[in-house]
Amino acid sequence: MTNFPIVTSEYREVLGVPALFHRTLFPELKTLQEDVGAKFIIRQHRFHVLSIPFPEGAIDLNIPQDLKILSSLV
Repeated sequence: MTNFPIVTSEYREVLGVPALFHRTLFPELKTLQEDVGAKFIIRQHRFHVLSIPFPEGAIDLNIPQDLKILSSLV
C-alpha cells in the first residue's frame, strides 16, 4: 500500500501508463473526453504521484515499422 493516489511508470522523464489510480480519482477519470487520456490527470496531480522507472516504456508500437525497429534492438 502507498500513500500516493497515483502510481505511474516513468520513461524519458515522462510520467505515463501503465498507471494505477486510487478509486478516489475514478470520478475524474470518468470525465475524460475521447481526445484526452489519463496523462492529463497524472499531470494535474503530479505532486501526488509515485513513479517507477520503466525505460522500456519509451518504445511505442503503433505501426508495423515500430515493430521492425524494436526487432533490430533485441
